[in-house]
Amino acid sequence: MKFLTRGLWLIVVALAGLYACGGGGSSSDSEADTTTTANLSVTIGKFDASIDGTEAKWWGGVRGPDNKIYGIPYGSDDILIIDPTANTATRSPMGANLSGSSKWASGCLGPDGKIYCAPYNAPDVLIIDPLAGTATRNNFGLSLTSTSKWAGAVLGADNKIYCMPRDSTTILIIDPANGTAIRSTMGASLAGSHKWNGGVLATNGKIYGIPRKAQDILIIDPASGTSFRSKMGAVLTSNHRYAGGILAPNGKIYATPYTDTPTILIIDPVANTASLSTMGANLSGSGWSDATLGPDNKIYTVPYTAADILVIDPVTGNASLNSINGVGSTSSGKWVMGDIVNKEFYGIPYHAEDIIRIEIP
Repeated sequence: MKFLTRGLWLIVVALAGLYACGGGGSSSDSEADTTTTANLSVTIGKFDASIDGTEAKWWGGVRGPDNKIYGIPYGSDDILIIDPTANTATRSPMGANLSGSSKWASGCLGPDGKIYCAPYNAPDVLIIDPLAGTATRNNFGLSLTSTSKWAGAVLGADNKIYCMPRDSTTILIIDPANGTAIRSTMGASLAGSHKWNGGVLATNGKIYGIPRKAQDILIIDPASGTSFRSKMGAVLTSNHRYAGGILAPNGKIYATPYTDTPTILIIDPVANTASLSTMGANLSGSGWSDATLGPDNKIYTVPYTAADILVIDPVTGNASLNSINGVGSTSSGKWVMGDIVNKEFYGIPYHAEDIIRIEIP
């Protein structure tokens, strides 16, 4: 791939970002009136793992109780295991047969210390046990044979895992404590294709499904066992597509703009409202994948089709685009967000042939 090199290389770059006061409502690019420089240490390399080919490999990554990050197999026949302490990465099926295409789409850490991966085309849930060093597949007695079913999973306050409907007309609810799972609409009409991508647990105990092609937000209330769909006051159209979200310390959820999405989606669970804003950044040609919260309480993304890192500062209401030397815009996705360990977050190779690690100062 021409946008990065083959070996492990380190760039310590001044990432120039364009900031402006604003946020809350929709803002124009002309409101960007001040410039700030942030220094991030960016490493792009293989970390000793064999990562070749531009096919889709892993979709998302989850940090286990061992502080290793596990890349969820989408097209790959194995799990990518990143060890931040050893500064290495390995690939392993962890004892399971992981053949097939478009298998799982991200996942989450369960209360039992295991990682549960949402079935996309796979007919079962992939369960990774980091402490035992094993992986198993389980359909929990359900029929899970259709395609493009769920994308992303969220651990609810009830310690159950909720998989977000992509093409499925039901929510997959996994109960790790009892080793069971059910499919349920939870009272909502969930028709449509490519509807939501991941979700976020808010401080009110509700889960907010992030819209991909749906023109509304899916709100799941585990306490009442119900769900419903709402725009929450945001003018969501077919142009507004997002790749997951993150809960900020201010209690608001910030959804990451997917390819060519013109604004950031900001959900306020307390006020029960949502708004669209550029937060002062020029988001034309956008394309980021999910996000993580840094120790500085800023939100960081990795480049998917974009050439830069999107940084959101909930405190100031500003966002910045920070370029990386040697990384350009692409028509296909490069990295998807993995997870953060201490001050370092990792981008998992989707079509890329390298891992990206970004250290926050």
